[in-house]
Amino acid sequence: MDKQLEFITKELIEEAANNIDINNIPKNHEGKSYAVDINGDLYPFKLLIMEAAKIEGFELESANFGSNEANRKGFEEITGFKCVNKNSLSFHELINELRQYLSNEKSILKDFVLQKTTEKSTWAWVSDHKGLIGIENCHYEIIIRNDEIYVELHFEGLKRDVSKFINAISQLPDNLEFFKWGRHQSIRVKGAVEMKSLNAIKEIKDKLFELDNSIGNQIRSVFIANNIKSKKHIQIMKPSLNQILYGPPGTGKTYNSIKEAVRIANPKFDIHQDWDTLKQEYDRLVEAKQIVFTTFHQSMNYEDFVEGIKPQEPKNDGDPVTYIVEDGIFKQICEEATKTEKVTLDDGETDITPDVFKELYKSYAETLPSFNDKEKSVELKTNRDKTPFNVYKNSNQGISVTAINGKTRMSLSLNELTKVYFDKATPTYASYEDVVIEAILNLSGSTTQEINNKNQNYVLIIDEINRGNVSSIFGELITLIEENKRIDNKEAITVTLPYSKKEFGVPKNLHIIGTMNTADRSVEALDTALRRRFTFTEMPPESGLIKEIGEIDAKLEIDGKEFNLEVILETINKRIEILLDRDHLIGHSFFIKVKNEAGLRTAIGKEIMPLMQEYFYGDYGKISLVLGEGFCKGEKKNENNGVFAKAKDYDADGYLEKMIYQLHDPAAKALGNDHYQMDATTFKNALLLLLNQNTDKNEQEE
Repeated sequence: MDKQLEFITKELIEEAANNIDINNIPKNHEGKSYAVDINGDLYPFKLLIMEAAKIEGFELESANFGSNEANRKGFEEITGFKCVNKNSLSFHELINELRQYLSNEKSILKDFVLQKTTEKSTWAWVSDHKGLIGIENCHYEIIIRNDEIYVELHFEGLKRDVSKFINAISQLPDNLEFFKWGRHQSIRVKGAVEMKSLNAIKEIKDKLFELDNSIGNQIRSVFIANNIKSKKHIQIMKPSLNQILYGPPGTGKTYNSIKEAVRIANPKFDIHQDWDTLKQEYDRLVEAKQIVFTTFHQSMNYEDFVEGIKPQEPKNDGDPVTYIVEDGIFKQICEEATKTEKVTLDDGETDITPDVFKELYKSYAETLPSFNDKEKSVELKTNRDKTPFNVYKNSNQGISVTAINGKTRMSLSLNELTKVYFDKATPTYASYEDVVIEAILNLSGSTTQEINNKNQNYVLIIDEINRGNVSSIFGELITLIEENKRIDNKEAITVTLPYSKKEFGVPKNLHIIGTMNTADRSVEALDTALRRRFTFTEMPPESGLIKEIGEIDAKLEIDGKEFNLEVILETINKRIEILLDRDHLIGHSFFIKVKNEAGLRTAIGKEIMPLMQEYFYGDYGKISLVLGEGFCKGEKKNENNGVFAKAKDYDADGYLEKMIYQLHDPAAKALGNDHYQMDATTFKNALLLLLNQNTDKNEQEE
């Protein structure tokens, strides 16, 4: 510790802190990186010492002493006050300090519960001292945006649930404001806390108390009045590495898999934004190879998914077909998730993508002489034994090589080199291809940068995962995807792949999200080994979402009669569940996109009706029970008498009473005509019959 600081005492530092508070001396002063914690308040290290010197009657300039480790350590030993580096705190560390800070509070905040966070966290839920505020629909949240921290009350979930809380608030006090969060209005304390503020923890605490004190009791009264089941704050922060979203058609499984993938791959991204913004971020992550999307089908196999021997197109006419080991989708993303370096152009920003490599290939080929122009030949040497060889531009404007004085030309096509460089395919001409690739990259200048992809998450989305033969597709890797069997975990397992003979393991930063249509195959029929290694999240139909996020307010007028799309969906699903099961219900997405009468006609005629035909295997009587006689009507045809040819000793009379059903597609149009075959009144009456309500004809008869 510097000798000039030996005047410091605990009492003197306490008096200096008191002077700073009384005189409102700004704390964004010299030495603001290090601060002193005095009873929960933070003071800049240098400012505090300079103020103490003034009390002792002399001036001490900040340039004349440092906040180095020796001075800080000596200061702590003399005063007993802790020095902290505020600029080094992450959001995760800040929340941990806040949790400790609240445990020493004397107010109700002592019993508030903060969500567990990780190093990548950008928000933390908070539940109140009563254990009421803290569920998904309504919870306090501390969130960081652009190095600013906000204290907010979030409303999430269905509109009908959120409206209970919003309606209970007549007017906000001046210190609070409404703001748009996802699909709903939420509330926050005005003003943000700077992440690097020396008093960030105390400021966050004050804002949390301010928020609860201003509006907490009103919100808690809603829980009590509506008998909403309270839950202690959900502590789960880490998503499952292997998860499957399952449900009947049209429940948003693929949409939610994309949303979940973005949340996992980029935890800092606000997934409550509109679809266009979400999709833009998804596309960016796909381009960055952090997210890969595939669909399982009956022809999918191990060779497509992990690795396999694939035939290659002959380089020249008459050449034999060659075979190489190619990596599949799963192996490619596993290797991407464990990369430790990447190559960019010399600007350090432009990644070498297949498109960029294509342009570099063309540019390099342009610099080469033709095969006949041997006086200008370009000579390179192999990496292993430094054997020289010549490089030429061939007639296809591509690249060919020959051994020195050799006549056999070996074509190194763009497709070949792209697969070798990006997909790690086995080179056809191993001695030459790596050298030529290096020459291509060196032409425009390239830089190899160290990276660590293990520090970010990767996501593989497998749509329709139950449509493939999972045991055949995953093979021996079905064991390796278990969380405790991943690379770098205690029980990590690797295997030797059958074709490449390389050792292979699954990284722990790779997440797998599958979707499963229960109408296609039930959960029970899924491979047992797969079911045991995945968590399952049901995606049931939610009629409330039609009003929540649909194109219209769930209500549509047809021929002077108003219909509620939520009621139509619920009516159809009640009947399907009785006749079949809940796996064959229909989802809300069929109605969410409906904007007008034409949209509803299309949804029923072109989407729901074909689905019913598939569900009931031609049993049109059951289709009529679900959709009503307006859309599927049965009749006994009197003209059936005499319809059959005479067959000796065969009685066909029983068929004469058979009910013949006819589907009436509301979206059908006559050929060459823009008018619907079913007019608006008939369509309206068909919907009324579906809902068991009186039609215009019934009312006239009554």
